[in-house]
Amino acid sequence: MYVDSLERPIASQITKEFYQILTAIISSKFYTPNPYEACIFIPSIDTLNQNRIKLQEVSQALKALPFWNNGENHLIFNMVPGTVPDYNTVIDVPVGKAMIAGAGMSSLSYRFGFDISLPVYSPLVNSLKLHFNSTRPWLVISSQININSAFEQDLLEVKSMSPKDILMLGTCLHYTSMNSTIRCAGEDVYKYPNVLQTATFCLVIRGARLGQSTLLECMAAGCIPVIITDSLTMPFYDIIDWTRAAIFVREVNILSVISVLKKVSQQRITELQEQDRVFPHLARDYTFWNIPPYKEIILTYDRLELLFLLINKLVKVPSLSKVLVIWNNQHKDPPHSSRWPKLNKPLKVIQTKENKLSNRFYPYDEIETEAVLSIDDDIIMLTADEVEFAYEVWREFPDRIVGFPSRIHMWDNGTSCWKYESEWTNSISMVLTGAAFHHKYWNYMYTTAMPGDIKEWVDEHMNCEDIAMNFLVANITGKAPIKVTPKKKFRCPECTNTEMLSADLTHMVERTQCINRFSSIYGSMPLQSVEFRADPVLFKDIFPEKLKRFNNIGSL
Repeated sequence: MYVDSLERPIASQITKEFYQILTAIISSKFYTPNPYEACIFIPSIDTLNQNRIKLQEVSQALKALPFWNNGENHLIFNMVPGTVPDYNTVIDVPVGKAMIAGAGMSSLSYRFGFDISLPVYSPLVNSLKLHFNSTRPWLVISSQININSAFEQDLLEVKSMSPKDILMLGTCLHYTSMNSTIRCAGEDVYKYPNVLQTATFCLVIRGARLGQSTLLECMAAGCIPVIITDSLTMPFYDIIDWTRAAIFVREVNILSVISVLKKVSQQRITELQEQDRVFPHLARDYTFWNIPPYKEIILTYDRLELLFLLINKLVKVPSLSKVLVIWNNQHKDPPHSSRWPKLNKPLKVIQTKENKLSNRFYPYDEIETEAVLSIDDDIIMLTADEVEFAYEVWREFPDRIVGFPSRIHMWDNGTSCWKYESEWTNSISMVLTGAAFHHKYWNYMYTTAMPGDIKEWVDEHMNCEDIAMNFLVANITGKAPIKVTPKKKFRCPECTNTEMLSADLTHMVERTQCINRFSSIYGSMPLQSVEFRADPVLFKDIFPEKLKRFNNIGSL
C-alpha cells in the first residue's frame, strides 16, 4: 500500500481517527514508500465524516492526486456517509473506480467483492469495564438514542406486552444530552455501555443511518446483537459468518422479537457468545467441492438497482458457477463494466437484438453447466438457503422444472375451456420460470422443437413463455413440476405497478388464452397436477440449528 498525498494539503484538518488509520497503514508490513511497487493507493484526504468536509474541495483534491487515475486501485475510507436529510449510504463524492471502506453500507449500493463494509466506530468501547461473572437479568436491552420514531412506537408496544423481559434505555432528560456515557429509563440512571452486560441480547435497530455504533458496544459487552436492519451489509460481510454471532429479525417482525428470542436455547446462546466467527481463508465444506455447480440466467430490461441487489444476493449461493444476464432492452445499453457489482464468480452480460421473452430460453454457448436457474430481475425475496435447497432438489429430479412460484390449470364447466388460476391451492401443475431450475436441454428444445407457432405467439404478446416451457417439459416427460419451500409472495416491492407485466389488466386473460391455445396445438392437455411440495428435512423441527443445513427458509 502507498499513501497517495498532495504536494499542498487541502485546508480541512485530519481527524484523530483518520490519522490513526494512516499511521497504522504506514507502520504495517504492507506499506511501501515507492508508489510504483504499490497495488493499493490510500488518499491522505480525510473523508471519514461527510458532515465535516467540503465536497467540491475534496473532489478537486482527489483528482489532483498524482496517481489518482480516476480512482483506479485507490481505497477511500468513510465512516459517516451522506448528510441530512437523505443520509445516503455512500459518500457523496465522485470516487471514480475507487474502492470504498465504509460503515453502514446498504445492500443496494455495496459492491460485493470490491467494497469493504466496516463497523461504525465507537469510542465508548475502550471505557467498558468487563464484569465476567455478572448476571444478566434482562432478556434484551434497547439502548440506542437515535431509533426511527416508528420503531420507538413498536418497542413501546413490545415493552407493554413483556415489561419484565426488555429494558428500554434512552437519553437522560435531567442530565446533559451530550453525555453519551449514561442512559436512563425514567428516573433510573445507568452507566453506558456497562449496562449492556446485564442483558443476554441487545437490539441493533435502523436509525437515521443504517450503521450503528451499538453493534460494537453490545459485542464488547458480551451481549448478543439482534439485528433489525433489513438492508444493512454487515461489517466484513465477505469473511465473517454473522449467523454464528448474531440474531437477525426482519423489520416487519419487530413486534415478535421477544417470542423469537425466548425460543433461542441456552446451548445456542452459548454458541453465539463463544463461536469463532471468521471463516478460514477460502475454506469450503466437502460438499461444496463435490456438488456440480449451476449457472444462473437473469432476464432483465432496465431495473438496475433491483438487478444489482439480486446479483449480490445470489452470489452467496455456494453452488453458483456463473451469472449470465440477458439484457433485453434495445433502446438502452447495459451499464459500463465498472458499474456492475464486483463478484467472486464470473458474470457475462448478453445484449439481445430484439426484446423477446423467449431470449431467456435460448441455448447460449456460455451455458456450460447442466443446471440452469432462470430468474427475473425482480425476484429479490429468495434467500441463499432457499435457492441452494431448490438446486439440490433439482439434482434429484433433473428432468423436472423445480422452483418457487406455482400455478394451476383448471377446467371451467361454464365456458368449457381451461382456466389459468394463480390463487394458492394444494395442487399445482406449473412452476413459473421467473424463479426455477431446469436442465439446459430444455433451452435447446424450446428454441428448436417448440410445436406450432407457440414461440412466435409468446414473443408477439410478451406473455406466457413460462407456461410454454411447462407445456414442453410436461409433454415430453409426462411428469409434473416440483415446487420447493413454503409459500411466499413473489412481487417486486421497489417497483411501481406500471413497471410490471403482471400489472396489465389483460395479463390473466391472456394467460388463460395461452393455456387453451397451447393445448389445442398439442392436441391434448399435457400439464400434470400434483399435490406435492419439497421442504428441507428438520427445517420446522425443534432441533439445534447448527445441525440443520438450511436454516434461512421462509415461514409458511
